[in-house]
Amino acid sequence: MMMSRASNSGIALARRVFVAAPRARLSTVKVAAAYGAQGVKIYVGNLSWESTNEDVAEHFGTFGTVVDCNVVMDRETGRSRGFAFVTMSDGAEEAIAELNESEFMSRNIRVRQAEERERPGAF
Repeated sequence: MMMSRASNSGIALARRVFVAAPRARLSTVKVAAAYGAQGVKIYVGNLSWESTNEDVAEHFGTFGTVVDCNVVMDRETGRSRGFAFVTMSDGAEEAIAELNESEFMSRNIRVRQAEERERPGAF
């Protein structure tokens, strides 16, 4: 029996992953409650490979306070994988409405509220 490094009982621990939520599925109140007082987590897709945390945070910062910005990077190439997660304490609804399908660094980005989900078997 192979055991997970993260668990001595042989049960793999679930890992939290955020994905884009369908437009009408989550209300801002539910999302804010899910992420605590810290803010609303937003998925940003179709980013340019040259995008950096600073670029994305500055772009979203025009709509409110950016608490956290994470452009997901490829381990091998070190460049952006084309998506990011931005956490905003205020202005998230306006940013989603205004920035979805807008041009950013020569690409039309997709902006949605992020949804927490569990990846079974990951540790």
